[in-house]
Amino acid sequence: MKHPLLLALLLLLSANKCQQNGPTMADLLNTRWQFQTVNGKPLNLPEEAERPWLQLTDDGVQGFGGCNRMMGGYELKDAELKFPGLATTRMYCESTQATENAITQALSNVDNYTFTDGVLTLRQGNTVLATLVPGETKAE
Repeated sequence: MKHPLLLALLLLLSANKCQQNGPTMADLLNTRWQFQTVNGKPLNLPEEAERPWLQLTDDGVQGFGGCNRMMGGYELKDAELKFPGLATTRMYCESTQATENAITQALSNVDNYTFTDGVLTLRQGNTVLATLVPGETKAE
């Protein structure tokens, strides 16, 4: 081969590009994650309802469960993620309450997470509790 240096450079660049196609820790901490499933089921929301979301910040976690705001702390270390002491406001919304209850219950059991193809999966052991996708990013 006449240009082994060129071939080596192209291989290096393509390998580097392949390694960068997943979310980074900065994405996890700066993204408003929208719930897609809870306990293996798609969310059951009225058409006009705001989609529940979760956002991790340097100051803690904030979110929306379908009716109430969520707030509190989180523990993040490597692939471990927990939401101890998660609190919510206390309104009752008949059309979304079951979904919100499922979300808050799932979050109380989360102990790890994974990223696959841009999807954040919250788990307890190997059990999938919720899947989330990036929504709009907000600084609140």
